[in-house]
Amino acid sequence: MGLLDGKVALITGASRGIGKAIALKYASEGADIAFTYVSANESIVEELTQEITAFGVRVRAYKANAADFALAQSLVGEIHKEFGHIDILVNNAGITRDSMTRKMTDEQWDLVIDINLKGVFNLTRYVGPMMEELGGGSIINIASVVGEYGNI
Repeated sequence: MGLLDGKVALITGASRGIGKAIALKYASEGADIAFTYVSANESIVEELTQEITAFGVRVRAYKANAADFALAQSLVGEIHKEFGHIDILVNNAGITRDSMTRKMTDEQWDLVIDINLKGVFNLTRYVGPMMEELGGGSIINIASVVGEYGNI
């Protein structure tokens, strides 16, 4: 019996790194896993899907960038339809485009804001009401140490 039996976790940016580790840990504790990725190789996604399935839980990968309002709403609706609910949202997806302010392009800035902030806002916006109806849930926002200490 796992700590997260019967729970459904949506984890963004879970094809590698911290997101992958979270997905595997939650699956080992009994949570069904819905995870997103944007640019990962399909073989990496399939490998992770098999690793999660080995824990005896349901899993589904979604190629999605939640920075798009309509796509985020559609994604949450699709996960709700397939899994029935979302108990845990882990906003893990994030990127960096380290540069001095005067050298950063508008496109680089927009991409960082879209992935790191808009995606979090959009998914929280659509998952939050679902959790309210369930009587609770957990939303976990992951941030880089660079957010605390900074870089160039």
